[in-house]
Amino acid sequence: MNKNKISKRKISEIKKYFIKEKEKITSAFLSNDNGFIENVGGDEGDAAQANIINYIQETLSKRDLARLKKINYALEKIEKSDFGLCEECSELISEKRLLAIPGCNYCLPCAEIEEKINKINYL
Repeated sequence: MNKNKISKRKISEIKKYFIKEKEKITSAFLSNDNGFIENVGGDEGDAAQANIINYIQETLSKRDLARLKKINYALEKIEKSDFGLCEECSELISEKRLLAIPGCNYCLPCAEIEEKINKINYL
């Protein structure tokens, strides 16, 4: 096996994991209960609490949408046989990193360098 290539078996396992994650996220969005609280009766405290709960729910939804986009990107990379290699150094990206950050483009050392460069450019 090429040291700069993930085995077909491992790619298949990762793909199945991403598909399950995608199904979880999409089924949550397709369910009728969106979790938002409407028509809050009571005092200002009740209304404030409902607003906080709605904000948390909306933030989680945005996070799920962002993860869904990353999963779709990772699945595209798998289909193109371009999954799991660092775009900077062409070394394998760790499996843990690939699962935590779907569609990840850089191995950890290159990501750290990229982050430092961005931080310097931001200053």
